[in-house]
This record gives sequence, structure tokens and C-alpha cells, in this order.
Amino acid sequence: MKKIIFSFALLSFMFLGVSFAFAQEQPATTTTPITPVITAKPAPKPFDPVCIQNAIEKRDTAVIAAFDKFSSVIKSALGVRKDALKAAWAKPTAKERRAAVLAAWNAYKKSTREAVAAAKKERKAAWNQFRKDRIACKDKEVNATSGGEHIGFDGF
Repeated sequence: MKKIIFSFALLSFMFLGVSFAFAQEQPATTTTPITPVITAKPAPKPFDPVCIQNAIEKRDTAVIAAFDKFSSVIKSALGVRKDALKAAWAKPTAKERRAAVLAAWNAYKKSTREAVAAAKKERKAAWNQFRKDRIACKDKEVNATSGGEHIGFDGF
């Protein structure tokens, strides 16, 4: 029993000595403090409302032109469809009428799909140009605001 107590006491003193060795302080190293360099920001550019007004004028004029073109193409397609359907119903046999009616509706669908696709393309081009013009204005307030891009009617 004495051997166990003696060895426990010996081990305790060894660990105590080691712990004091690790607890010694390291000599302090001196470093020079880093001072931040502050540079002056350039003065903000004054807001130029004419720049964004011109961009809006350009965009909306292009969208109006696209809508006018779309409207005239649809009116024309409706007129052609009306005449084709009237002519189809004047055919003497049911087989001829069915083929003519189907052809009239297919031609109408094709022309309206093409008109919608062209109008979408022109509207997107107008908005893309507006974004470029707006960025050219170089104003954070102007560049942060947007909206209305997807306002329209179904299919346009």
C-alpha cells in the first residue's frame, strides 16, 4: 500500500512540475500597429433627370410601335380569316367545307402566333435597350428602380 501512495505522490509532483513549465509566459513581441489609410470618396454625380426621361421616351415609343404593329397584324389576320371562313362555307360538299374551314383556322393560328412572337421580341428589345440606357445614366437611384416590364396582356 505504501508503494502505491508513494508512486501516486511521485507522479503528482512530476505532473505539477510539467504544468509549471508550460505555464511560463512567452516574451512579448512588439508589432507596429497598422493604421488604416482613409481615402476620400469622389463627390456623387448630381442627378440628371433628362437622361432617364430620354431612356423612358425611347423605351415607351418602341413598345407603342410594337403594339401598333401587333394590332394591325391581328386585324389583318381576322379579316383574312373572316373571308376564308365565308368562302369555306360556300363550298358545295361537306368534305370541301371541312378542309377549307380547317385551313382558314390553321392560317389564322399561324399568323397570330407569329405576331405574338414578334411583339414579344420587340418588347424585350425595347426593355433591354432601356436597361443599357439607364445604366448609362450612372445614378444609383435610377438603377435601383424598375418595374412594369411584364405588364401587358396575355400572350404579349
